[in-house]
Amino acid sequence: MLIEGKTIERTYLGQDFDETMDLPNLVDIQLKSYEKFLQIYTQSNLRGAAIYKIGCSYLENGSYLQARSNFQSFLQTEPQSEFAPLAVYLIGESFIREKRFKEACFAYGDIASSYPDNFYAPNAQYKLGWCHFNLNNWKLAKSSLIQFRQLFPNHPLLPHVDFLLGNSLSELELYPAAAVAYQRVIDQTLETELKEAALALMSRANYLSEDYTSLVSGYRF
Repeated sequence: MLIEGKTIERTYLGQDFDETMDLPNLVDIQLKSYEKFLQIYTQSNLRGAAIYKIGCSYLENGSYLQARSNFQSFLQTEPQSEFAPLAVYLIGESFIREKRFKEACFAYGDIASSYPDNFYAPNAQYKLGWCHFNLNNWKLAKSSLIQFRQLFPNHPLLPHVDFLLGNSLSELELYPAAAVAYQRVIDQTLETELKEAALALMSRANYLSEDYTSLVSGYRF
């Protein structure tokens, strides 16, 4: 089949067929469109939004340095924007994708302190603990996750927070407290894999704390 002089491969399935072709990269198209907008509309009040969108496009493309540069420009241009907290959050995400957990901590900590009531504040608080955990900063991870429980006691992320808290407490050899955290995961989550992992780690924590009674009889489902 010819489309604009280009042969397009057909894959036949019985009497029907699928046509396969190389589609343009939509992210690249969006990126070029926003950059063109900035070149043409130098005085537009939508320039901040375009800079933000460019940052998102770069992030999706894996161009993390360019993404951060645009998000930071957006924050300088539109510091009061409703998207400002999300821009900070995405800066943290770009660092995480590069496994630069220390830098990510600063971004997530900024959301927790500067935008405590924002929609992304709970995720940022969890990611802050997660980054500390990956940096082997068990005490800071524990503190961040305990703070999450205090600030967002009914949040859907709570089972994952307690699971990571249990892991942090285990690394600190606080096994009885770790077992309590894992039991909360078992009680709260409907995710089978998370529940099974918490059960195994709770058993280990009870064994290491020599709490054999709980090891034998402490499973509550």
